[in-house]
Amino acid sequence: MNKISYIFKRVICLAVALVCAVAVSACKDDTTLSDVSAENIAKGIISGAGYTQALVSRDRDYAANILGTDIPENFAFYSSDASADMTAVFVCEDVNAAKSLGSVLTSYIYDMTSEYEKYAPEEAVKLRNAVNRMSGSCVIVCVSPDYDSANEVVSEALADLAGFSDDSADISVPSGNDTDAEDDLPQTPETPAPATGYPIIEQNGEFEDLKTLIRCGNACFECYTYNENYVSKYNENINAVAQKMPDNVTVYNMIVPTSIAVTLPDALFDKVNSSDQPQSIKKSYAMLDDSVVSVDVYDNLMKHRDEYIYFRTDHHWTALGAYYAYSELRSVKGGQAPAIEEYDTVSFDGFLGSFYSSSHSSELAKTPDVVIAYYPVHNSAISTKFTDKNGNVYDWKIIFDVTDYPANSKYSTFAAADEPFVEITNTDVTDGSCCIVVKESYGNALVPFLADDYSKVYVVDYRYYTGNIKDLIPADAPVDLLFVNNISMLQSRYLSGEFSNFTSLIK
Repeated sequence: MNKISYIFKRVICLAVALVCAVAVSACKDDTTLSDVSAENIAKGIISGAGYTQALVSRDRDYAANILGTDIPENFAFYSSDASADMTAVFVCEDVNAAKSLGSVLTSYIYDMTSEYEKYAPEEAVKLRNAVNRMSGSCVIVCVSPDYDSANEVVSEALADLAGFSDDSADISVPSGNDTDAEDDLPQTPETPAPATGYPIIEQNGEFEDLKTLIRCGNACFECYTYNENYVSKYNENINAVAQKMPDNVTVYNMIVPTSIAVTLPDALFDKVNSSDQPQSIKKSYAMLDDSVVSVDVYDNLMKHRDEYIYFRTDHHWTALGAYYAYSELRSVKGGQAPAIEEYDTVSFDGFLGSFYSSSHSSELAKTPDVVIAYYPVHNSAISTKFTDKNGNVYDWKIIFDVTDYPANSKYSTFAAADEPFVEITNTDVTDGSCCIVVKESYGNALVPFLADDYSKVYVVDYRYYTGNIKDLIPADAPVDLLFVNNISMLQSRYLSGEFSNFTSLIK
């Protein structure tokens, strides 16, 4: 094991202990608990864990997709479509299988916490207090808004299991052949200095290492770690979707680099422990079938790296960055984007995003970001509506006035933010053309540009959408199916699992 791998595993050990609040109770014998009903245990926990909303029972395929591992036959998995709430019980073949699954769950909760910290900090609090325990071959996870009740009811459930004792030990970080073991993954080189020919960015301010983030003056950057298992799974899923599409659908895949690969000052590239994103993106695109069109936006972003294309206090790109990606998409399709001057704009100042929420850096607070939104050229002909997580439908604006939104929510101006489903109609385009955008939040800033080009744009957030996107495809009109995600989703067990579950619904 090299030094970086060792440090990586030590950091994750500490992070898991702090973030997940994991406690594992181990039994003194090899009891398999084969007569125990996981379903009955789960129902008992749900009834006493203090949930304020209903949980949905999930099948075995769902659990396997979400966790990215085999699931024992004796299990129960309940989760919410609207929050991080979850109760899961697994009765494994033996203690070793339970320990292995416990490690997977720990990794999953850790990644899930990292994502929710960016979008819904109140949900991240629940995840940091997750109850994740085992007794013998039984593993229990409970994420609830009421930690005390969850802890008590899980403890009672474990106390009722044969072979339970008060001995405890931490779940170990995955190792050996587990998908998260860094030593087993083909690695890309650390981030190289930008190639010549691109604008130079000078260091402006002190450098500070904030673990998964680094700060340079009034800007933060998020480190990235290449994980070939998740990259491979992502492309396998896209290839499988492409094979299921009718002949009138063209599938595009756009992987967006994050700011650390583009706008990091040149002098800092040899000081950060972050994988080479352009190389990672190339490896990912090479895994796609010929039926999928790659849209490589890295070069165009690098040409404009000295412009305001990423936020300083948040992990997202700006709408200007999204515009340069849109320009590349139009070029790949054989067209040309309107000049940026053709778009009307609106600005919302005072934005302090996820990097500030994570670091609470006074340097970031001194100079909040400004969210600049670009209205579609055909804005007067465009209508928007969205469906929320509870199935309610609302009329909306493709660029919404977020002046009075909290400082951490200004990015919500774009395309109804992170709702499961958004439908956009452009009456100026009458050819029946359609674009289906499958995305996480990075795609939001791209959507207003796409709205000019199609009769319909359907925006699907794979983290929350529970339908089959084939049902959205018209039979007699050209359709573009665009997957647009930032590269960080390719290092997350949580997002990889959500994406796998979403694609499994496409028949």
